[in-house]
Amino acid sequence: MEKRIKKIERFRYLEGQKYEKLSGVFPDEFKGLKKERDDTKSNFESNKYNISIQNEHEIRTMDKLGICDAILKKRLSNNHKISNNEFIELYMEYDDYYASLIDSVKDTKVTTDEYLLAFFDLFNFEDKFSLEWIYSFCDYAVNDNLTDDVFDRAECLYASPIRTPNGALCMNRSFFLKKMFLPLLLECEDNDFKSMEISYKLYVELVFALKTEVIIDSMLEEIPKSEWVDFIKKNYDIFSAFKRDKEWEPKKKIITARHVFDKWGINENGINENEKTS
Repeated sequence: MEKRIKKIERFRYLEGQKYEKLSGVFPDEFKGLKKERDDTKSNFESNKYNISIQNEHEIRTMDKLGICDAILKKRLSNNHKISNNEFIELYMEYDDYYASLIDSVKDTKVTTDEYLLAFFDLFNFEDKFSLEWIYSFCDYAVNDNLTDDVFDRAECLYASPIRTPNGALCMNRSFFLKKMFLPLLLECEDNDFKSMEISYKLYVELVFALKTEVIIDSMLEEIPKSEWVDFIKKNYDIFSAFKRDKEWEPKKKIITARHVFDKWGINENGINENEKTS
């Protein structure tokens, strides 16, 4: 367990970088988050691990799936370190894990807690690694013969946080929103792209503002978990959006995915490669 916790701390550090960037935008809202992170850091330093069931589940998932370590160490983008066959195997391991998890909560006897645990497992994993979105992007790029000059248009869909036209830094977490805007951003004319990108970023800012300034924990606590599940199934069914048996032929899909991990990915120090050179 201690090895797993050390690994999850690396991901928590990366998340912490996002919080630090955002703290100047919503200072009051993030005071509580910073305190929570400082308290957590103190617990870990003293070996008094105070983690929730969800945290433990997340730790085990990230420790189990080899693709996590490969992404963090910038190995997945390098075909000399990870061959195409190994790339597919790592993705398949991830696919098999979540396909099995999704099947396990389709049983009518599954509890609301079990369903929500599985939902947040996939949601949080996708938020950190974007493996479903990356595959959607690669599939689209190959099928629609995406040109190199259009490739960078998708960066705002992958990156998190993003800066909006109003100067806010907002978390970019909705898989469905990113997937919906993918063809809109990539297919529009050059002179329309900037306005389309602005529309997307303002939409993200609105969603983020509603979450941080309108929806409070006490409101959520008053809603029965069964209603949470019903709402998720009707409005954010990420289980159905999960793509099983991903097809990596032609190999250009893998080349495109490696390009995403290399160009937009983060290293173990939490530094985006573009930020490092800018």
